[in-house]
Amino acid sequence: YEVLEDPTSCIRLLTLLPSPNYRDVVVCELIAVRLDEAPPYEALSYHWGDGTHNQALIVNGRQKLVTNSLLQALKDLRRPFRPRILWADGLCINQGEDAVEERNMQLFQMQIVFSQASRVVARL
Repeated sequence: YEVLEDPTSCIRLLTLLPSPNYRDVVVCELIAVRLDEAPPYEALSYHWGDGTHNQALIVNGRQKLVTNSLLQALKDLRRPFRPRILWADGLCINQGEDAVEERNMQLFQMQIVFSQASRVVARL
């Protein structure tokens, strides 16, 4: 993960790249933006499941492991021919053990992230 310039005012957004084939590998790009300058995005609310990160996708050209529920949500939300800009905590917040401080600051931002989203998509 690229370190956020200011974790109290910046977030990462996920561009979910299109694919007409549901079975294709999910490919995304993460970008850091200031919350007050963010482009329109949709916030994804989903059930994490058991928390096991064993499903692969590609983020910024590198393989990343995520939960099954997040991967299925992204596959369902992926458009066939147009990218989609999303915020999903499992990818947009650094979940690494070395990022506890950033993660805690980002968790405080979640209410703002969801309230500023152009749309909230819930997957339960």
